[in-house]
Amino acid sequence: MNTRVKILLLILLTLFCSCKNTNQHLDKKISIIQNSNFELFEGVRIESRYIKDGIHQAPFFTKQLNNRNYFLPNASYYGCDFGDFKCLEKATEVGSDPIDFAYENNVSKEKANIFIGDYTKKIIREFEKLRLSQVLSDSKIGDCLIFFLKDNYILIHVNIPSEIYNSYWKTEILKAEKINQRWYLIKK
Repeated sequence: MNTRVKILLLILLTLFCSCKNTNQHLDKKISIIQNSNFELFEGVRIESRYIKDGIHQAPFFTKQLNNRNYFLPNASYYGCDFGDFKCLEKATEVGSDPIDFAYENNVSKEKANIFIGDYTKKIIREFEKLRLSQVLSDSKIGDCLIFFLKDNYILIHVNIPSEIYNSYWKTEILKAEKINQRWYLIKK
């Protein structure tokens, strides 16, 4: 074999191996999400703003509860303690509504700081642990959770496909690769 053929075969073999590794990495990532506490993200919209040490960082998220969206800032992003609303209001320069969110969850004013601190910490930690860049879930989209992964992949958990109301996502799910009864994968 001449040198050019050997080089071409080496390049093809390298491409094949890297594709196989990418697929194995993607399969592992999907499995981690499927076996996580992904239900935590029901009614949550969260999007990272930058990456620090390889982990997507989100300054806030919204949680939909009883047809109302609550703005919940990520205390650690702003250098505040979880539940320190005075620090958060100064840092974000935006009034948030965590106390109303606590009341909506039947939590007293005395316990609101602890409840909200624990809740936001749980959402942020799961988001960072799963290394997601964005999660979408609310009643305008329908009964699904949409996870944005690296390399332009989107993983979607759908309970009942007929209860997807957003026409864009309904079409995307129809075109997606069906992983199993409730999970779909889209390559963008």
